[in-house]
Amino acid sequence: MPQPSDPDDNDDHILIFGLILEFALILITFAVGYAFSVDVRKWLIPQVSNAIFGVIATIPLYALFLILWYRSPRWMLDEREFLIETLGRPLSEIGVFGCFLLATMAGIGEEYFFRGALQTLFSWPMGLWGGILIANIIFALMHYVSFSYAAFAFAAGLYFSLLDQSGLIYPALSGTDEPTRNLLAPIISHGLYDFLAFVHVSAAWKARQVNH
Repeated sequence: MPQPSDPDDNDDHILIFGLILEFALILITFAVGYAFSVDVRKWLIPQVSNAIFGVIATIPLYALFLILWYRSPRWMLDEREFLIETLGRPLSEIGVFGCFLLATMAGIGEEYFFRGALQTLFSWPMGLWGGILIANIIFALMHYVSFSYAAFAFAAGLYFSLLDQSGLIYPALSGTDEPTRNLLAPIISHGLYDFLAFVHVSAAWKARQVNH
C-alpha cells in the first residue's frame, strides 16, 4: 500500500504506478499461460448476460463496504482513518476518471492473475477448492494492511472466485450453452467495486478538508 504523501508531491504517481502494476499482472498471466500451454484468452467470454451479472454482483459487496464504513466497530476506526489519510488525497488528485482507469485495470489485472493464473495453477495439484483457497490467501496477503483488512480482501477474493466459477453451475451466467468459467463477471464486479470505494474514500478526504 502507498504511504501518505507530502502535500507538495505530485499525486499522479498513484495512477501511474497502479496502471503499471496491473498491466504487469496481465503480462505475467499471459507468460504463465504460454509457459504451461494454456490459452488464457478463453477465460474471458464477452457476453452481455455475464456483464450484467457482474454489475449486479457488485451491490452486496459495496453494501458490505458501506456497512463497515459507517457502522464499523471501534477497533476498525483506525483502519478507516488510515485509508482516508493514505489514499484520500492521491485519489482526489487523480479525479473520478483517474479512479475509473485505476479501478478498471485493477479488475482486469488482478482477476486475470489471481483468479485466472494462480487459481488455475494451484487447482491442478490441489483441486478446484484448494486452488481457490490458496490463490485467495495470496490475494489477501498482497492486500495486507491489517488483519481485518486482509480478512475482507480474502472474503472478497472468494466472492470473485465464485463469480468466476458460477458458469460451471449455471451456464447461462457465463453467456454460453455449456458449463464454463468466465472472468468477465468478477472483472466487472471487482473493477466497479474498487471504483465506488475509491470515489468514496476520495469524497471522505475532501469533506474533511472542507470541515478543517
